[in-house]
Amino acid sequence: MKSLYLLLSSAIAVTALVNASSETPAPFFPVNATFPECSDVIHQPHSQQCQFIKDNNCTSDGITNYFEFYYCRYSFLHSWAIIPLALRLLGCFLLVCLTASEYLCPNLYTISKFLRLPDTLAGLTLLAFGNSAPDVFGTYRAIQSDAMNLAVAELTGASLFILTVVVGTIAIVLPFEIPKELFLRDCAMYFAVFFLVVLSLMIGKLLTIICILLVLIYAVHVGVAIYSHSKKKARIAKLLRMQRSRGQYSDGVIPGDLNRNEDIDEIYLDGIASLPTIDDLDLEQIKQEVDDVRELPSRDLNAATVGTFGLKMLLHDLSEHSKMKGSILLVSERPLTVDETSPVMPREPKQVLAHPWLDLLFPQFREWNDLGLYDRAYLIITLPLQFMLRITTPSRDEDTVEEIINDIHTFTYDDNPVPTFDYAQDKNLTIIQTFLGTLFLWYTLFSNSWTVIIVSLVVASFALVAVYNVYPPYASAHFIANIKLINYYTSFLGFIISICWISLAADEIINILHVISIVYHLSEDILGLTVFALGNSVGDFISNYTIASMGKPMMAFSACFGGPLLAICSTGLSGLILGGDYGLKFSPTLTIICVALFGTLLFLVYIIPKNHWRIDKRIGTILVSIWVVTCSLSILVEIK
Repeated sequence: MKSLYLLLSSAIAVTALVNASSETPAPFFPVNATFPECSDVIHQPHSQQCQFIKDNNCTSDGITNYFEFYYCRYSFLHSWAIIPLALRLLGCFLLVCLTASEYLCPNLYTISKFLRLPDTLAGLTLLAFGNSAPDVFGTYRAIQSDAMNLAVAELTGASLFILTVVVGTIAIVLPFEIPKELFLRDCAMYFAVFFLVVLSLMIGKLLTIICILLVLIYAVHVGVAIYSHSKKKARIAKLLRMQRSRGQYSDGVIPGDLNRNEDIDEIYLDGIASLPTIDDLDLEQIKQEVDDVRELPSRDLNAATVGTFGLKMLLHDLSEHSKMKGSILLVSERPLTVDETSPVMPREPKQVLAHPWLDLLFPQFREWNDLGLYDRAYLIITLPLQFMLRITTPSRDEDTVEEIINDIHTFTYDDNPVPTFDYAQDKNLTIIQTFLGTLFLWYTLFSNSWTVIIVSLVVASFALVAVYNVYPPYASAHFIANIKLINYYTSFLGFIISICWISLAADEIINILHVISIVYHLSEDILGLTVFALGNSVGDFISNYTIASMGKPMMAFSACFGGPLLAICSTGLSGLILGGDYGLKFSPTLTIICVALFGTLLFLVYIIPKNHWRIDKRIGTILVSIWVVTCSLSILVEIK
């Protein structure tokens, strides 16, 4: 991901180099009509551009006025002023990526277990939403800013990138076979959504009825996926009972239908590593508590791995699973809990920084000595963003949960329990996150007035005192019940604050792209296809590529359909929330994108059955070529 973001920033910088030779960028692109008065700034002499911006009240919603940022603050750089603007854009993309993968998705996973949602439903709703959050919020902000074409271009462009470059790369790395039913189901949903998008473009509006249909299509997709998963699970359970009743179990392969490695693997072997549910502290009694926290859920592989968080949860599972070759041995149905008296494997001690507050606020430096030069540079570059997220956004990730589980086991069964998790440090961090996170929440949700500031300080102070009193010391009488409450509190608060961060960053991205479209006479369509789509898709590319390279290409392929499908359907939800009909223009660039996307879907539907339901390197190369040709044609059309 780091490399692709650096490539993205380099691509933006190249645009600056191409146009740096003239003081005023050459007006060879069609003028963006979103700011009709402000777009005339490019026709003004350089010395008068700043005053023109002020006289015409050219502003952009958000933290920064990027018109003034480019034409006034950095006007001394002339055309090179695009560089600080591009760096700000890159920072916003990084902020979205970090927030979604490190905070939003882990917290959503915790919430799904707290609500006791079935894993398939949670994967297709909460976790899919978390992994698609950059596209979802980017679309919402674009529609809200009356940039409907930008939203559609980004969604179709991102979908095309994932279906061509990502799927093609997966096939080149490791050719794989596709289950017939799954592929046809996803393609049918994709064609239905694509038809509604094209219909909107032909009508010239995103109508309310189309918004409703988009939402209904995804609801049907979720329902069908859950039904198929449940049916498959019931069939395998029935076969297991039949084999047991006949006494045909052996140390070899289970005969008959049970020798379907793919089906059994999908249902039962997705929890090979001891990844507990995050319903880890729902403990009415000690025995029930320990059983619950050590539960191994059968996660739906298709939905939980759309983005970076799913990748992190599965890396260890996949590395172990990739070593298993040949047949699967099943002796009995595996219990989903462990014996509460069984010892918990000790964890390796974490590296701790010398100063406790440095360790609290900058845990990334614990591994500093083990990092290479490139990783150190990336850490330093992203440190301000990680620091802002660290002090405002609570999170309960996998490592934290496992440490707490170990401590619960120790507390329950040892006479002299010694915790492995630093509860004192976590308490301090939670207090800081509660106070600053509440202030940030009020800042983003309400107007910036003295009344709001005073009220937010009072609310944050009350929340701080509550957390201070509720957070339990280890081995206290109310430790288990209170740590459960803290876990759920941090997850819900972290989820809400993550939403605010992503929404804030998405708003800034839209504003920056608007200014860039005016500075270089770029249409919203080409920006959506290139910068916007690539910026929101690199995370999916990295995670799916890594999953495929570790021996699970089918899992990555399924994710390539699930994420874009939700993102496009979210357009309907955004339209319903904002209300009204939104104008669309069937531009030449959008025409090329839609034709390429439709052609890609037709190509896959034709070639995969003909190739015996297998995607190989030849097909992967063709898919990547489709994206290259599409982008090249779109750029040529824009130039002409």
